[in-house]
Amino acid sequence: MARSDAAEALIAECSARSLRAMANAALDIIGQTQRWADSGRSALQMTIGHVAPIAWQHHPDGDARDRNSGYRWYYHCHGATQRAGEHGHFHLFSEHQRSTREAPTLTHLVAIGIDARGLPTRAFTVNRWVTDEVWRDAPQVLRRLARFRVDLDGEHGDVSRWLSALTVLFGPQLKQVVIDRDAAMNRRAQGGGRPNLRDDRRLEVISQLGLSLARQINAIDARLDTLRKRSLRMPPAMLAYQEDTLR
Repeated sequence: MARSDAAEALIAECSARSLRAMANAALDIIGQTQRWADSGRSALQMTIGHVAPIAWQHHPDGDARDRNSGYRWYYHCHGATQRAGEHGHFHLFSEHQRSTREAPTLTHLVAIGIDARGLPTRAFTVNRWVTDEVWRDAPQVLRRLARFRVDLDGEHGDVSRWLSALTVLFGPQLKQVVIDRDAAMNRRAQGGGRPNLRDDRRLEVISQLGLSLARQINAIDARLDTLRKRSLRMPPAMLAYQEDTLR
């Protein structure tokens, strides 16, 4: 089961600078969601249209790819086997070269599940065989995830920017779920009894955390309010030093 009680604890560990970036991302997400709602649409409709999705089919066809940045994403659902309350999920990828002499390699960064309203429900990671990826350890995945950006025109461009903002807003959860992935795989690999663990089809979802847009925004607001009140009690010299270190 996805842990849904992590928002406040994870946000409490964030710096003021990170919190402000997350708050700005929240404004972008709310603004874009409202613009879609004004025309009777959501992130889901912008991605698949108003037709019933076909299980396992990628949306958009051929994936949303930015050949300049090396990032891509697609959306799909699992039909009758879909998780309760989840319509489907976005898979985010990095397609980069290890060196100038090698071809780009595809690495799965994270998946974000959404409900039928187009609101995020969870973040999760999957085993290597699921996406046929080049597996990278958590520090490499997190470096790539921090720069996730797919520049496209039109409707898929709006969805791409919305997804990028989600990776900022839920940055603490995405970081934790990737770290949890490696920790879980290391635990399973202990003893050497499962040498082909990354290709073990009995293991699909490795780690997951629940996501709530409203809870995340409330937690960020509460934490920023706490930091503001704390700053008001600081001596002027200490306050100036803190502001300088956060720039």
